[in-house]
Amino acid sequence: MSLLHFYLNGHTSIALIGKSTASIGDPSGRTAEREKSASETITSNFDRIWAQVSLFFDRAEAYALARGYDKKNFGRRELRTNAEWLEGLGLIEFLSGVGRHIRVQQMLARQSVKARMDSQKGINFAEFTYQLLQSYDFWHLYRNAGCRVQIGGNDQYGNITAGIDLIQRLESPSAPSTTPSEPAPIPTTPPTPDLAYGLTVPLLTTPTGEKLGKTSGNALWLDPTLTTPFELYQYLIRLPDAVVPLFLRALTLLPLPDIQATVDRHARDPHLRLAQGTLAAEVVHLVHGPQASKSAALMTRLLFPSADANSASTSTPPPPTAAELLVAFSADPKTLVALPRAEVVGQLVTKLAKTVGLARSRAEAETMVSQGGYWQGETVQEEWLVDGEVLLMRAGKGKFVLVRTV
Repeated sequence: MSLLHFYLNGHTSIALIGKSTASIGDPSGRTAEREKSASETITSNFDRIWAQVSLFFDRAEAYALARGYDKKNFGRRELRTNAEWLEGLGLIEFLSGVGRHIRVQQMLARQSVKARMDSQKGINFAEFTYQLLQSYDFWHLYRNAGCRVQIGGNDQYGNITAGIDLIQRLESPSAPSTTPSEPAPIPTTPPTPDLAYGLTVPLLTTPTGEKLGKTSGNALWLDPTLTTPFELYQYLIRLPDAVVPLFLRALTLLPLPDIQATVDRHARDPHLRLAQGTLAAEVVHLVHGPQASKSAALMTRLLFPSADANSASTSTPPPPTAAELLVAFSADPKTLVALPRAEVVGQLVTKLAKTVGLARSRAEAETMVSQGGYWQGETVQEEWLVDGEVLLMRAGKGKFVLVRTV
């Protein structure tokens, strides 16, 4: 989001994906060593992240235009990988050109390194040198792309300041004009060491202060096959009041006066969850597009009428029709399954739950049934189908699959 704001306000934003450094792993914010990934896994993950980041900026630009931004004020955006310069960099070249400028005392003083060295398993040499490679990335982009500011989470403070220090050392009058592996810089205005800066932003955390991420098991993914638009919408609309104003400012492009007006309206009728509804709709629009946002809102309204942030009615709405459910679920292929009627009606609930992906195994499905996660009863009945056409299956509080009989 920080890169997006720079881009929307006329700057060149470079999103850097660390393909080469992915095999090492950043020790920042970790108490244990990362597991080594196979090269095929690293390549696959890189390809998916590259596609997701590219798509995010495409959709974010469309979202910005929908929120009143003027395209003529936009800057330029680039997507780069450090494999462009690190994969051809030899160890001897790196040590002779960069290593001589690094002080081990400063590396040991980094909080991320100190924390790992104080842990039971310590830190391996590859992770210890990670900050050197990230520093080199900053210097390369500083010299060859005119990059002046590196942005990262606040756990990246040490790595970012290490990059600023390396730039100052390599660009000082006494330093060589190039390293053995680097071409001469692009002939523009020569960079000056005092024009390299770092910017850190707070990490997103859960309401209890836990860091969001795959390691903690609570990651929110850009990939809709990992976190569907509906699941993202549900997470956001269930946030407590205390964090919503911050998330509205950090994760949307709504004008600040509009955000304050939404928060004020919410304060007058907090049970309507107007602020959460606005946050959920805006973020899903940003990440997945306007149609996905509308569909997620419709699914919420149909499945959880009391959570509808756009209605102040206290009356009980009628149950959704098959047509309404199909429209709502159509934008999320992961939650809409078509099966022959004979494979639905009369089938064991546990078998059908596994077939449609609500459970990984029959045993898991049986556990869910015993806990009230599906229906009471062993087999699917004809009268369970909405309008005789679709079957809405639920696992837990917020995971649904709509089965359309054909």
